[in-house]
Amino acid sequence: MYAINLSWEQTNDILLWAKENKAHMRITVRLAREWTEMPSEFLGGELLKTIIIKKFPTPWTEKMLTGQLLPCSFRRSHRKYLFVSAILDQTTLCIDGQDQEAFVLAWPESVQQVQRRLYFRASVPNEMKLSIKIWNSVAAIDSAPAEPPLSVGRILDISAGGTQILLPSSNTLTIDKSYLMEIELPKPEQPALILGQVRRIDEVTDTNEFRYGLQFLSLDHSPRGQETLLRLARFTNYLRSLQPAQHVNEEQ
Repeated sequence: MYAINLSWEQTNDILLWAKENKAHMRITVRLAREWTEMPSEFLGGELLKTIIIKKFPTPWTEKMLTGQLLPCSFRRSHRKYLFVSAILDQTTLCIDGQDQEAFVLAWPESVQQVQRRLYFRASVPNEMKLSIKIWNSVAAIDSAPAEPPLSVGRILDISAGGTQILLPSSNTLTIDKSYLMEIELPKPEQPALILGQVRRIDEVTDTNEFRYGLQFLSLDHSPRGQETLLRLARFTNYLRSLQPAQHVNEEQ
């Protein structure tokens, strides 16, 4: 997966389409130690000047500051687009006879188009025994925290979009909460630090453990994240080469 920069004309065209069609979007927000993706939508704006988007729920809205940068993504058909914009103001619109609170964002200088691919998920062989360390989400993910991890578990399968892990029942994670993860990769690869959100929890009663499905967050939004995506994709392809075809799953 990689992103290409659209031209100025293409940027304006796709943003105008999103504004006119009130396209749904996702906003990556961070407050204190917590990261998450929030749903929103285009509500309007002034061409080449502003974009107006729907406010997302509290408590995320309460601490948003003027000038704060928001990584945003939206889709048109099967294509995904990314941009970063700053909050200029807050406003209230009347939509279908009802007042709608909204953020006013600066018109982005550029939009990136993500080249869409299937994420191939592959199981990690038992003999490989790759570990995963998990911390509560922190403000920076350039280096692992100094404090001990919240939990240490084993990676069951992985793709460029997420992973399935096994943790002791004594170390429980919370659904929809974001965590910082250090994913072990075979040497000479260095571990990958990734922000992930818990999407599914299943109890494994035979072994008194819990199986967690996690989605990786915001890897599209930076060169470092895109490099991590490529590393994960290479590793997944390597695992797939070790397995019979019937054991390989695909995910959108």
